[in-house]
Amino acid sequence: MANTMFYPFEVQLDTDGHWLVQFPDIPEPTAVVDTETEVRRQAGAALEAALARYVEGHRAVPIPSLPQLGQDTIAVAPGIATRLLRHNETLVHTIR
Repeated sequence: MANTMFYPFEVQLDTDGHWLVQFPDIPEPTAVVDTETEVRRQAGAALEAALARYVEGHRAVPIPSLPQLGQDTIAVAPGIATRLLRHNETLVHTIR
């Protein structure tokens, strides 16, 4: 069975007219976007970069929480999600 991870994200319009994208489960990826139409693409790129930093830093990748009312999600492709879960499992066995 293929694994898919869906990370919820929040979007807010700041006082300068930019869209701010944040992920509750991963504090690092924050995207500042000029137009609402770019939100999803930029959110995906920010999430991808943050997940890569977890792996490169040999840190456990946070598992996504269930989305709350009003939150949209970004899907991590099944193949990447599987690798991320294996990465976490490897860290658990390395720490023991």
